Amino acid sequence: MVQPGMLFVDTKRCIACKRCMTECAIAHSKSGELAAAMQETPRPEPRVWVKELGAFSAPYQCRHCDTPPCVPACPNAALSKDAERGPVVLSEAACAGAAKCVKKCPFLGIQMSLTGDKAVKCDLCITRLEAGGIPACAEACPTDAIVYKRFEELTDAEKAFRSGRPGAALVRRTNVRYWVDAAKCIACRKCAMVCPAEAIEGEKKVAHKVIQAKCVTCGACFLNCPKDAILALDPEKFDEVAQCEPLSVEPPAAAGPAPAPEPVAPEPTPEPAPVEPPKPTISKRQRRIERKIKRKAKKAK
Repeated sequence: MVQPGMLFVDTKRCIACKRCMTECAIAHSKSGELAAAMQETPRPEPRVWVKELGAFSAPYQCRHCDTPPCVPACPNAALSKDAERGPVVLSEAACAGAAKCVKKCPFLGIQMSLTGDKAVKCDLCITRLEAGGIPACAEACPTDAIVYKRFEELTDAEKAFRSGRPGAALVRRTNVRYWVDAAKCIACRKCAMVCPAEAIEGEKKVAHKVIQAKCVTCGACFLNCPKDAILALDPEKFDEVAQCEPLSVEPPAAAGPAPAPEPVAPEPTPEPAPVEPPKPTISKRQRRIERKIKRKAKKAK
């Protein structure tokens, strides 16, 4: 029986060492050991990926949503959600590599394998959870940037976040806040379409905004923005950077009535070029006569 819990990712602690990726690949290998896993064919792949997050970095993996959009998208029913709020599990035997789940996931939590014939995603190391352990990424992280807490260890605020917000069922990213740069936003609505919590507001042709009270810090908007208009900010600097409004620049007031424009002298018109008289035209008959006269003159000489 899997004990429910939540995976916390502290973006400020991540140093991008990618040890979580290495240990994740080993945990999902056939041998479970580094030396032997490197000799396996196909080589085991990680289910977590470290990506740049603004000024810092963070691991990204499946969010194990309460209502995952990837599950109904799979044509072969290879994805399933645990009935007791457990992780979303992928059956590799049933996966046919249709990649429809990859397109439906707004968090880039599902990727295609190196061979391109299967999908790979985080299963929260469900076999380790059944044995009473914790996910391999949380156990291997040297800076505690990834921490796994069981349900009885969660605070009331963390329990409310887990049960009441979509996109944060089993994985929560902390110490990051998202903000839309109005100067770069083109109002394409991609961020709003992928946001699971409907935390993006804005009309057409108007710069969008992130509703901080609804944001689940999933990073879907940040990862899918085509113009890099969404910034990932440190919460301590958020008020300083995001809350400052640009100063409106007013045109200077006129000191008095505008002076009348000075009259502009008309430009002198150029004199027309002299027209040469047309040359007299000579008919063909006259030219033949002239040629005969010249030939006779040459013969006479």
